Amino acid sequence: MAGPRWQSWVGALLVFPLLLTAAQAAVCDTGCQAQQRSSLTDLYAATGGRGWRRQSGWDSGSLDHCSWFGVSCCGTDGIPDASGPRSAACPLPGGVAGLDLGLNNLTGAWPAAALAGLSSSLAYINLRGNSLQGRLPESISGLQQLSVLYIDDAGLSGALPAGLGQLANLTQLTAAGNGFSGALPSSLGQLQRLRRLTVSSNALTGAFPASLLALPQLQQLDVSNNQLSGQLPATAPAGVDSSSNTPLGALGVSRNEILEVRLSSNQLSGPLPGWLAALPVILLDASSNKLSGSLPAAALGSNLVLQELLLAGNRFSGSLSADTFSGNLRVMDLSSNSLTGSLPAPAAGSLQRLDLSHNNFTGQLPPDLAQLPALRQLQLTGNELAPMQGLPAVLQLDSSAAAVPVDPVGQAGLLCQPVVLTGSSSSSSSSGRATVQLDPAVYGFEGCFCKAPLAAAVEQQGGRTVSMTCVAKQGAPLAAVLAPLLSVTAVALVALACVAAAWRCGLAGLVQRISVEAKKKTPPGTAAKDITLVLTDVQGSTELWEWDQQLASDAFKTHDRVLRQYMTQFFGYEVSTEGDAFLVAFHEPFDAVAWCLCVQMALHYAEWPEPLLMHKSTCLDTASTLELKRRQRQDRWQTRMTRAVAGDDAAGSSGWQGGRTASAATGVGDGAAAATMAAAGAAGVAGNEADGPLEHFPDTLPPAPLVAVDQDPAAAYEDEEALLGQGQGSSSDNALEARMAVEGTAQGGPGGK
Repeated sequence: MAGPRWQSWVGALLVFPLLLTAAQAAVCDTGCQAQQRSSLTDLYAATGGRGWRRQSGWDSGSLDHCSWFGVSCCGTDGIPDASGPRSAACPLPGGVAGLDLGLNNLTGAWPAAALAGLSSSLAYINLRGNSLQGRLPESISGLQQLSVLYIDDAGLSGALPAGLGQLANLTQLTAAGNGFSGALPSSLGQLQRLRRLTVSSNALTGAFPASLLALPQLQQLDVSNNQLSGQLPATAPAGVDSSSNTPLGALGVSRNEILEVRLSSNQLSGPLPGWLAALPVILLDASSNKLSGSLPAAALGSNLVLQELLLAGNRFSGSLSADTFSGNLRVMDLSSNSLTGSLPAPAAGSLQRLDLSHNNFTGQLPPDLAQLPALRQLQLTGNELAPMQGLPAVLQLDSSAAAVPVDPVGQAGLLCQPVVLTGSSSSSSSSGRATVQLDPAVYGFEGCFCKAPLAAAVEQQGGRTVSMTCVAKQGAPLAAVLAPLLSVTAVALVALACVAAAWRCGLAGLVQRISVEAKKKTPPGTAAKDITLVLTDVQGSTELWEWDQQLASDAFKTHDRVLRQYMTQFFGYEVSTEGDAFLVAFHEPFDAVAWCLCVQMALHYAEWPEPLLMHKSTCLDTASTLELKRRQRQDRWQTRMTRAVAGDDAAGSSGWQGGRTASAATGVGDGAAAATMAAAGAAGVAGNEADGPLEHFPDTLPPAPLVAVDQDPAAAYEDEEALLGQGQGSSSDNALEARMAVEGTAQGGPGGK
C-alpha cells in the first residue's frame, strides 16, 4: 500500500509545476504587450488614424496602450477593464480585449494584419459607422477569441467570408447597412453560441438559410431588405423546434430568450410553411415579399408564443378565419394582400392592432369586434365592404377629436371625424377606444365635410350618400374677389408706413448696421484680425449610439439642424464637423457667446424623440416643473427690480448704462462672462438708446438671454446667482446691477457693437 501512495504523491508533485507553468504562460507579459501595442499602431496607420474623429493616446506614442481611446484590456487578474464594453470577454489577462472604434471615421481596407496581432486576446470589435472599403477577408477566421463583431454601416462589400463560421466563440454578428453580396455562407450554421445575426440592408442573394433557425442559442435573426429569393422550405430543417403550443410561462424561458425572425423586403415566394408559422417566436416579419397561397390558420392559431405577425405586402389569398388568431397575439398586419370573404370575429383578448386594409374583404363588420378589450387600432380601408345606412351600432364618431383628411384619390380636401368602436374599452373616454380606419363611402360619409373654401358635391342613391367630392365654389361673391386686392393694398400701406418711420428716426443707425453686417459676411480672419472659435461636443454620444442606433441618428439630426440654424444669424462659419462635434468661427466673442446661448435654449425647446427620455442620462424635468421654475425666477426678478428702482433715482440713468456695468462684471466668477458683460457695458455707453433692441436676436428664437426690460427676463436665465457668481458687496445687488446693465446694452442698439 505504501508503494502506490508514494507514487501518487510523486505524480501530483510532477503535475503541479506543469500547471503553474501553463498558468504563467496564459498571461500577456511585457513582450506580448509590446507586440500588441505595435499592432495597434499598425491599425492606426492602416485606417487613416490622423483623420479619426477621436484619437486620444493613439497619436501621442503613449506606452500605456490600454488607456488609448476605444481600447480595453483584461486586467492581470483576468477581470475585464471596467471602462470597456459590457459585452467584452477576457480571454487573456493583460491583453487587449476590445476595440470600440465605432463612428470614428476609420478609412481604408479592413486592417487584417493589425487585427491578427491581437488574435490571442481580442474578443470585442465595434467598427460600425465608419468608411472602410473592400471585403471582409477570410483571415478573420484567425480571431478565435472573438465573441462580438459589430460592423454595421462600415462601408464593406463583397461576399461574407466562410471563415466567419470558424469563430466558435462568436455570439453577436451585426453587419447591416453594408454592400455585402452573394449568399450567406452555410458555415454560419456551425456557430453554436450565436445569439444575434443581423445582415439586413445589404445585397445578399440566394435562398433563405432556414438551417440557421436550428442554432440552439439564436435569439434574433434579421435578413430583411436584401434580395433573397426562392421558396421557403416546406419542411422544418433538422434541429428546428416548431412546437409552440405551450404558453410562455410553461416554457421556462424569459421574453428575451424567444426567437425573433425578420425576413421582410426580399423576393421570397411560395406559401408560408406551417413549421415557420408554428415556430416559437415573439415576432415574425415576412412582409413585402411575394409569398402566396392560403395562410396556415391551424399553425398560427396554436402558436401561443407568437405576439406580432407582420405579413403585409404579399400575395396571400383565400379567407381569414377566426382560428388564425392565437390567444397571445397582439399585432397582426395582413394589409396589401388578396384576402377575400367576410371579416373574421377574432377572440384574441390580447389583440391591440389589426390591419386588414387593401384586401378584397366583403360583407358587414362583425359586431363582436367591439368585445375585444385590448384593441386600439383597426384598419379596414381599401376593401369591398357592403355599404351601410350610416354608422352601425358597433361604430360611432369621435366628436372630441379633430377631423382628419381622407386618403383615397379624388377626395382631396375631404375631412372626416374619426370613427371608434363602441364598447371597446372599459373607459368611457374616446382616447381609450379603438380607432377604426374605414372608407367613408361604406358608412355614407357621415361626419365628413370639405375644407374651406371648397364645397361638397354629393351623390345620393336610395337615400344614402354614395359619393362626396370637394370642388371649388361657383359664383364667388364680390367680397371674395376684392379680398386679395384689399390685402395687397394693406400690405403696401404698412410697408410705406415703415419706410416713413425709418426716415423720421434717421438712417444713420441703419447705414452703420448694414456696414457692420457687410463686413461680417466675409469669412472670419480674412481681414487679418483675431477670430473666435467655438468647439462643441455631445457628452456620452458613443454610449447613446450603442444604446439605440436609430434613436441616436434621429437625435443627432435634430442636434445638427439646430446648431446650423443659428450660424448665419450670428455670422458664424462652420470650419469642420466630425461626428457630433462642430468647430465654428466667429468675428468676435460677442457673436460666439450669443450663438452659444441661443443654441442652448433652442436645444432645450427642440422636439426630441420620446424614447430618448428613457435613457438614464436624460434630464427628468417636465413641462410642469420647468413652468414652476420659471414662475419662481420671475417672482424673484420682480422683487429685486422693485428694490432697485426704489433706490435708483439718485444714481441717474447713465450709471446703469455704462459706469456700473464694469463694476458689476468684476464680481462675475466666470472670466468669459465678465468680459462679455464688460463689452456689453461699453456698447451701452456708445449706443443710441432710440435704436431699439439688439438686431442679433430675431423674434423666431426662444426667449433670448439679452432682452429688453419690458420683456420677460426670468425666462432668459436659469439662475442669476449661478450665472453672475459672488461679487463685491451683496451678491443679489451685484447680480441685479450686472443684469440691468446688460439689458441697458440691449436698449443701446447695434450702434454700440
